[in-house]
Amino acid sequence: MDNFKRWVYHKTKNPKVINNSEFERMEAEGWKDSPAEFMDLTLVGLDLAKIAAGDEQEIAKAQQAKDAVEGVKDSLNDQLNLEKMSKQEVKDHATKHLGLTLDNKKTKNTMVKEIKAAQE
Repeated sequence: MDNFKRWVYHKTKNPKVINNSEFERMEAEGWKDSPAEFMDLTLVGLDLAKIAAGDEQEIAKAQQAKDAVEGVKDSLNDQLNLEKMSKQEVKDHATKHLGLTLDNKKTKNTMVKEIKAAQE
């Protein structure tokens, strides 16, 4: 799906929304598909020296922090593309990111409205 939108992130510039087809060019300019690429792990209380030394607990905490950021990023990207998703993808998004169980008998448009209402 090349026509979908996505957020991109840069170390020194504000995030922005682009068409997926633009990503390869922007990646060459230092843009990444996740803010986790630029996370300062010390801001979430992690010890970089322990990570560098191979401390398994600190490495696991770092991965958990990055996974949390990835989940938020995925949810934001999905939000940009709800109208382009299939009905099942919309339903799966609601379950995964919002904890909503949508009725399969409803139309996709109704499901999208329910998702948007839940986020207000």
